[in-house]
Amino acid sequence: MAGNFVSRAIYDKEFAEYRDVIDRKIEELFPENGVIHTLARKAITKGKRIRAMLSLLSCEACCGDYRPAIPLAVSYEIGHAAALVQDDIIDRADRRRGLPTIHAESGEVIAMLVCDLLISETYTILSHYKNFNLLDGTVYDILEIAGAASKATVIGEYLDMELARKEAVTIEEYIEMVRNKTGALLAGPAACGAVIGRGTKEDVRLFYSIGENLGIAYQIYDDMLDVMGNPYKIGKPIFNNVINGKKNILVLHLINNGSKRQLQSILGLMGKAEPTNDKINQARGVFRQAGSIEYANKLAREYAERGREGMLQIPSEVRNKLLKLSDHLVSRFEY
Repeated sequence: MAGNFVSRAIYDKEFAEYRDVIDRKIEELFPENGVIHTLARKAITKGKRIRAMLSLLSCEACCGDYRPAIPLAVSYEIGHAAALVQDDIIDRADRRRGLPTIHAESGEVIAMLVCDLLISETYTILSHYKNFNLLDGTVYDILEIAGAASKATVIGEYLDMELARKEAVTIEEYIEMVRNKTGALLAGPAACGAVIGRGTKEDVRLFYSIGENLGIAYQIYDDMLDVMGNPYKIGKPIFNNVINGKKNILVLHLINNGSKRQLQSILGLMGKAEPTNDKINQARGVFRQAGSIEYANKLAREYAERGREGMLQIPSEVRNKLLKLSDHLVSRFEY
């Protein structure tokens, strides 16, 4: 893939202004004390702010100023935090960003209430646009795109569970699941940022495509991290998807291309308790020998490159920032 390695230090410096403005706005939310507000603040703390930055950058690319997209960016970050609370319940994950997950700390009922509180706040933040001089219909367009993206994400989560139950799954079915589950989560904010920036319909479609392709690449790399990542660096347990029987891209490639012995060794981990370090190292060796790691890495880079090709069509200085963001999304998964 074209592009240069973008280290975390370079990434933090390049996008500090965008991250800081989002973090400051998020810190102002949920000022009340009490358990549920404290947990809501915890759910939205930290984070890479990828979706928020896509909103800001697409808006800036279209109108030269990212500030009109700030409420939109914050809204998407909060919505994403709510989705992560639900993800952790579904995946039975007990850690997120190095800390206990909401449901592990306070139970599933409280976690769902925190999720509802976060979702409610997204509407409150979008209502701030009553103070902006937007074109007629802009808020309706944002709600239409955001609603469609949210619906796609729910469908993607459902498809993820359905694929886990199916014996025979194709790569095409996996990509369709990821396109909904994760692609829409990046496509929506990118497209909405263009709407806020008064972009043309072609601009909105272009940014939707950029976000969607980056989202697919992002999820494939996340699948790789579930197997190859360092749990202390990524802040969450590894092999969670494998244990839960999810057919991520590595498992799927192994099912379709590995030997019977290789497949049995991985299937033996599914539905089991957390594997030992020896079992993890053995499974990693199997994925490497079967070519699953190489295949997933190549596939992810293909989709990241599609996103970059869309970025090259942007006649703006923001293009280079988007390219660096894409580079970081790829390079941060090096192991």
